Amino acid sequence: MDSIDAGSPHLIMCTVLEKTNHATIARTVRNALRLLWPTKEHEENIFLAFLTDSAVYMLKVAGALQVFYPKMIHITCIVHGLHRAAEEIHLQHPKANNLISSIKKVFVKAPARTALFKEELPEIPLPPEPVLTRWGIWINATLYYCSHIEDIKKVLHLLNPEDAACINSAVLAADDVGIQSELSYIGAYIKTIPETMTKLEERGLQLTTAVSLLNTVTASFNKLPGSLGRILTEKMKKIEERNPGLETVKKISGILQGEPQTVQNYTPKEIAAFKYCPLNSYEVERTFSVYEEHTC
Repeated sequence: MDSIDAGSPHLIMCTVLEKTNHATIARTVRNALRLLWPTKEHEENIFLAFLTDSAVYMLKVAGALQVFYPKMIHITCIVHGLHRAAEEIHLQHPKANNLISSIKKVFVKAPARTALFKEELPEIPLPPEPVLTRWGIWINATLYYCSHIEDIKKVLHLLNPEDAACINSAVLAADDVGIQSELSYIGAYIKTIPETMTKLEERGLQLTTAVSLLNTVTASFNKLPGSLGRILTEKMKKIEERNPGLETVKKISGILQGEPQTVQNYTPKEIAAFKYCPLNSYEVERTFSVYEEHTC
């Protein structure tokens, strides 16, 4: 990390572990760091941040490494945390989920129905086909239906329900008495989550900007009407509890904004190095997805 610019990430080791547990991963991390620092001199003062997902064994890995690198701050990906909150929104809106799933089946691999959709609604893109492992994509799909549900209903009613069972299911989902309420709620209060996740995925983001974005979206959960605000606030509280270094990183962010506070055991030069400290592992997760797509 550097206070001048964000720099470029470098891959220094890639290995396949026979067993995946905290001991084997901690050993691998130490072996990788020794490629950078063959001698142990000063290495405990150089390794300052450890960014991972929030798996239990990764929390144990960090605990083991901090014995050797006492200044290391363990951070778990904040975008992944927001994705977990988005999954809770998904669970709390079953009618919207049924709508998305039902209409997806109507148009996927159906050229004639797709052609009809394009003919009737030339200005509107085809219904999205969300993949739940892609972060925030379900909310974006819901926002699409919030904007276009009435137009799509007209196309659905032009189709013959006897052609396929999925057509009748989609019509019932679109006409459901509760769908308007769920789509309206998400359109009014939830649309900032995928927008924030996209901003947080940006490479070279300054730490102060990332912390500010996270604080803003977390604070917005407290203002949500109904029970969802309470559910999301509690969810984010648990997520942040599994992010052991987040509180320290927030203090460092405050210092970098000129706030009068201190972080023990760090020099001003080390704190300045956190200026571009990454808080998300999005690019690594996307690399895994691309790798899996090419090996399946």
